[in-house]
Amino acid sequence: MKLHVKCLIMKKILFVIMAFLLTVSVSAENYYVKPAGADANSGATWALGKKDLQITINNAAAGDTIFVSAGVYNGGFIMREGINVMGGYTANTTKPRERILPVIATNDAQLSILDGANTQRTLTQIMDFATATVWDGFVIRNGNPEKSEIAAGYLVYARDGKSVVAVVYDYNSTTGIGKMMSVAEIQSPWGGYQAEFSELPCLGSAANDMNGAENTEIIVEMFGETNSDFKNNYKPNGNYAANWCNELSAGGFTDWHLPATGEWQEVFAQKNAINNVMIATGAKPANGYWTSNHAGELLAWAFYLENGKPIPILKYIEKNVRAIRSFQKSELTAISPVEGSVLLCNNGELKNCTIDNMSTHVVDVGNASVNLEVFPNPVRHHETMTVITENEMNRLQLMDMSGKIIFFKKITGNETAIVAPLNPGVYVLRLENGKTAKVVVY
Repeated sequence: MKLHVKCLIMKKILFVIMAFLLTVSVSAENYYVKPAGADANSGATWALGKKDLQITINNAAAGDTIFVSAGVYNGGFIMREGINVMGGYTANTTKPRERILPVIATNDAQLSILDGANTQRTLTQIMDFATATVWDGFVIRNGNPEKSEIAAGYLVYARDGKSVVAVVYDYNSTTGIGKMMSVAEIQSPWGGYQAEFSELPCLGSAANDMNGAENTEIIVEMFGETNSDFKNNYKPNGNYAANWCNELSAGGFTDWHLPATGEWQEVFAQKNAINNVMIATGAKPANGYWTSNHAGELLAWAFYLENGKPIPILKYIEKNVRAIRSFQKSELTAISPVEGSVLLCNNGELKNCTIDNMSTHVVDVGNASVNLEVFPNPVRHHETMTVITENEMNRLQLMDMSGKIIFFKKITGNETAIVAPLNPGVYVLRLENGKTAKVVVY
């Protein structure tokens, strides 16, 4: 009897495990993209391939894989976390995984090419990812963010040029003055629930108020650090929307404020232009963003990007918060085109790729640096090698002897593992601080 019960229990456990594994296995989707595809297609097979790579990325979910056939894909592409993009496929319906990588391709027609048209960065990772996200098997060319025209959707880089901090949603080319919205966002309460607050006008309806900077100043002066935190037994702290915006310093830019309803209307008017950035940063249009307008002691206005509507919400509820600021053209960072094709942050990786305008000179590595260790070395082709550095944060490049980059990754630890190239030969590992090491692949 006991044995029978144990068997039943084991069967139930196995059933639960199998059900879980089945759920995991079917949750990830595969999509297929080819130049001759159509966006109305499902993308489920090569025969039903989609055409627009960025739209396919935007509509995918974490864990999905996008297979890309040979061809030229124009435009600046923005990475999304957890979505792996694989290039070099022949779109052979009878052999759907048939693939030719750049290192073994014999002509351009076999390549999956991402082209920035020398007017924008070709591939951009907007922010750090929590999980590794890989683009594999592409030729990445003609990226030059210095030539990007300032308009809605323009990416604003930090003053050191190594990260994206905002996106432009309004710009006047005559005056050179525009408005940017932060990439960073949090969730927090509006603050001041049940507090008397006569300094800020109470809007009975969500008027098109454009005075977000003034509103933010009034709110912060009124609340200070006394906002009641409903998650921690009503202890006073500065965790409220306007204060976060007021204290934000991103990429060397300050003077941020909580947008008023009218300013959110301006953002909404440019939703299509900034859509790629919003999606890449995980924005949830239906969840609502706080404005700097309130509607009495209990309610404040939240703006919904899904439909462009402001709705009054209880002030203690946590909603999304993004900050905006005005800027002059002279404030924007000039980005060197030397590494113009790609910007990667943590957990963004390129594998089996070549990049045409990053160190296209012949590489002179001299002696292998003692501060950059690689083992095993020599290493068998397509096997894993470990790289040890003395710094915890750096950018790592693996190049052939002509200077073409075939692997590119930002590393945040002293040790990282990468896969050796397919083709035997001598390669160069290089850190952005100039440290190099020769690697022999056999």
